[in-house]
Amino acid sequence: LHLCDRRQRQMCIRDSDKIDPIINGIIVDLIMGKLLPSGSPFNLLLQQIKEVVTNITREHLNDILEYMASKGWVRINKESDKIFKIKAPLPNCEINI
Repeated sequence: LHLCDRRQRQMCIRDSDKIDPIINGIIVDLIMGKLLPSGSPFNLLLQQIKEVVTNITREHLNDILEYMASKGWVRINKESDKIFKIKAPLPNCEINI
């Protein structure tokens, strides 16, 4: 997975049965990268991530976002259901949730 190019990495992620710490880290990278601008709605974020990690659930993405908020990486506006980026974590880190 870590030595794959982008297209191969997407295939590896799609073939995975469960979401492990490495894939959690990739999801964080997608959120913090250029996937969507800061202030994007949760549902749009979920839709974009599902193109790469097809087996992610709304609940799992919410868990990742709550973890990211606890680290100060994002701010979640519950009223507008939007995600705001604050600061980026180290790329390619494993995240156990």
